[in-house]
Amino acid sequence: MLGGGLGTGDGPLHTALREAYAHTTRTRPAPPPIHRAALGPDAGLIGAGALPALRGLTASFS
Repeated sequence: MLGGGLGTGDGPLHTALREAYAHTTRTRPAPPPIHRAALGPDAGLIGAGALPALRGLTASFS
């Protein structure tokens, strides 16, 4: 998954990323696909905010 402004934007950076990934994985029979994060440019921020809550939830079950 690609999140954040750079990961979800279009343009030369995204094109270069896809080309580099295709080149790096060219010998693999079925490389994992690249998907843009469904949460768009805020994906990293939302994930960082959710992490403490998830850690607290798993700690309560220990």
